Amino acid sequence: MKTIYLLQSSDYISIKESINSILKENNLDEDNLIKYDLNEVSLDRVLEDLDTYSFLVDRKVVVCDNVSFLTTSKSKSEANDDIEKLTKYINNPSLDNILIIICSNLDGKKNIVKLLKEKAEVIESDVSINKIIKKRLNDFKMEDYVINYFIEYCGNDNEKILNELDKFMCY
Repeated sequence: MKTIYLLQSSDYISIKESINSILKENNLDEDNLIKYDLNEVSLDRVLEDLDTYSFLVDRKVVVCDNVSFLTTSKSKSEANDDIEKLTKYINNPSLDNILIIICSNLDGKKNIVKLLKEKAEVIESDVSINKIIKKRLNDFKMEDYVINYFIEYCGNDNEKILNELDKFMCY
């Protein structure tokens, strides 16, 4: 059973679908989910949360978004001791908690990225919007050429596609 996941995607819908599948795979629900934006919260706070025991739930799922120190971009970087703490956590993760790290463009040269790729389950979650539409349609039937037209009509904006699909199904 994996306790660390690395999601490589920039699409909000694909990320949401991947997180939901991880929750389902581990028999967990949204109540177990804790989200952190690392532009607003320090990595030290996330690691502290991962090392504490869950209070009202058996296992908690900690999701980290905007993890800039794993990318090639030159933005706010974490302190070296925070990255060392993360390295220690990756080498010896808590079995009571699940860590999901979301990042779009990884810097493969960094040691922390190499370690994550080795120890974590890497999910490249650019799920095809066609699959998401077919899953969302349930009992409705829609031909592939109509789905492709629908995608083209909405300008390949996945969030807009799903919103319009919900309207279409209500009609």
